[in-house]
Amino acid sequence: MKVIADREQTEKIPTSLIARMASQGVLVFMDSNHSSAHNKVMLIDAGSAQATLITGSFNFTHAAQHKNAENVLVMRGNSALVDLYLENWRDHFSHARPYR
Repeated sequence: MKVIADREQTEKIPTSLIARMASQGVLVFMDSNHSSAHNKVMLIDAGSAQATLITGSFNFTHAAQHKNAENVLVMRGNSALVDLYLENWRDHFSHARPYR
């Protein structure tokens, strides 16, 4: 698993789980090339017939789940769309730097 996170937000939010994820072996990278790395995208099994894309405004926080008006889209089996998102992810990964 690899994660690209927004450096500024990670440092600003004391409840961020990025440090915990990294300590548990998740490969975490920071994107600081943009004023905001606001993408919320999960790609699962990219390159397979079961490829899954999860995206939307949902921030994967307690507030998003219980207080906010959010959306999340889950698409399975659309490899062409997953490939486009993966290409975008790779563009950002190319300039992201390892966490700590």
